[in-house]
Amino acid sequence: MWQPDPIGADVAAPETVQWLWPNYLPRGMLVSLDGDPECGKSMLTVDLAARLTRGGDWPDGAPGGPPGTAILFPAEDPRTRVVHPRLLAAGADPNRVFVYGTPDSTDRPTFPRDLGELAALIELLKPDLLVLDPLPYFVGGNVTMSVVGSVLAELAGLAARHDVTVLFVRHLAKKRGVKALYRGLGAIGIVGAARAGLLVARDPADAGRLVLTGLKSNPCPTPRAMAFRVVSGAGAAALEWLGPAEVTADEAARGTRKMDEAGVLVASEWLVRVLAHGEVPAAEVLRQAKAAGIAERTLERAKANLHVMSRQIRNGNERLWAWSLTDRRGNISQLTGLPKLNEDEEW
Repeated sequence: MWQPDPIGADVAAPETVQWLWPNYLPRGMLVSLDGDPECGKSMLTVDLAARLTRGGDWPDGAPGGPPGTAILFPAEDPRTRVVHPRLLAAGADPNRVFVYGTPDSTDRPTFPRDLGELAALIELLKPDLLVLDPLPYFVGGNVTMSVVGSVLAELAGLAARHDVTVLFVRHLAKKRGVKALYRGLGAIGIVGAARAGLLVARDPADAGRLVLTGLKSNPCPTPRAMAFRVVSGAGAAALEWLGPAEVTADEAARGTRKMDEAGVLVASEWLVRVLAHGEVPAAEVLRQAKAAGIAERTLERAKANLHVMSRQIRNGNERLWAWSLTDRRGNISQLTGLPKLNEDEEW
């Protein structure tokens, strides 16, 4: 029979949530990452692992800690031809990242059978981040929600005991018109088991770039979306982060929508005037745009059309994102009017 166990003076004080990446990746917890194919989910996990292993800043500019250790289980990408080149292109410390379970290897675990072996590996390597990409490849046998739930409960226990962030990846189901939280493959209990959830998708305002958005967050408010794109790295593709994006997970999951081109042109002309004399803090641009009646999504499209650069600047001890006009090569320019376009060039 259950015994009364009141919260009293003899009970230890509640622990503060510790973060790997503040507001995005809590330590000692499960985190889900959902997205369609070709949206950079696997490259994103590689980018995060690389930053961790070299102690680099996180994509939003949050300072990284001491170099850490990552374990990757990328079930869809060959180890030597894809994963390793991507890690090196992302600047990973190759001595701090361990790769298992690739299609060209024989060490892919199957859960729940190999949970004990995974626990031993975690005990040996003491990782800060463990990635299962994608989760369904590692759940064997009669895959019922009961089995998946049992596996996730065991993984959550391993995460908590070893203070490791366990990030599992899922593809999206083809369900249009539903909330992003319900789009991940499998039962809702899967994302329910995660303490934080992220979604990566094409930016609805600009199909040429991608956005990482907050899907759910138990430890803190849902984090702000961050935009990125895939670029050519040193021998492999890599990610370039473009700063905050004004988009929600639900908007991103719905996909690209056509915007009023006349409104975008007006916003572009307005943005050139605001940035004509140099960098302006992004928060100030957004404030002025709101006062001028320009929607954030329209402003984002205008920003992409003008190739506006977003970078972090310091204001005393504070880090701020700032916008500036650039020329076609990405150099900051002092433009006084809209860039002249060729007849065959589109906004």
